[in-house]
Amino acid sequence: MTQDVDPEKIKYDNFDARYYLEHYYSTPNGFEGMMKQLLEFYSRFPQASLSVLNYAGGPSIEPFIFAAEKAKEYVHADYAKSSRDEVQSWIRNDPTAFNWKEYVRVSLQLEGKAGSKEEVEAKERHMRSVFKATVFCDILTESTEVIERGYEGPYDVVHCVGCMDLCPSYDAFTVAVRKLSGLVNDRGFLHLEMGVDTTESSIQDTYIVGDTTYAKRLHVTKDGVIEALRLAGMSTTLVYEYVEDNEASAGYKDHILMIIGQKNI
Repeated sequence: MTQDVDPEKIKYDNFDARYYLEHYYSTPNGFEGMMKQLLEFYSRFPQASLSVLNYAGGPSIEPFIFAAEKAKEYVHADYAKSSRDEVQSWIRNDPTAFNWKEYVRVSLQLEGKAGSKEEVEAKERHMRSVFKATVFCDILTESTEVIERGYEGPYDVVHCVGCMDLCPSYDAFTVAVRKLSGLVNDRGFLHLEMGVDTTESSIQDTYIVGDTTYAKRLHVTKDGVIEALRLAGMSTTLVYEYVEDNEASAGYKDHILMIIGQKNI
């Protein structure tokens, strides 16, 4: 896979994944609504039947927490090596890895369980058992190869949380959604999660990780995302909106759209 020159993408060569996790994922507080939606989404599937891809997932394993019980295999892909290394560190159970136990505990409690230490450790062991690989991806490449060779799928479920903000235009966004749709099985699902503009607010144009400012170039509405899914041959099956409150860590709030499309046949 070739990497194209894009000044915003190049910044991610030095992305501080640990800083990002510590400042944006320090607590699951505020994510409970979205987590409940993921739990309900995965509750429809038979046990251990799915191939799942977390595309451009950064250093976060959050979707994996909910996918693991229904996944026969799970692949994590990201552009930034530091993000892939963070995920791999957790998979190896490295003692220096980012601690996701509080997120796992909350997920267990949403399932109606106690979220005990023993339950958390058992769930983490299972997650590691179905993890397949951490690989490179690039949704903005001009090439048709948007993921490392050998991992093109198709998958039953593809998650893509956050990275669409980097699309430089709506046209680029619709192309990116079509590319993601190409990784999805017939009747499979694509989960997008991203900041959107509303009549009351516009998404933050940048976010800061360490000493680097990263652009959020795409301004799109909920209707625009639904239309992009339609153009990619997908029907919208779930729409959930919430406010991501980063006031304490980054000084802003964003209106977040969580949307799941199902591929038409």
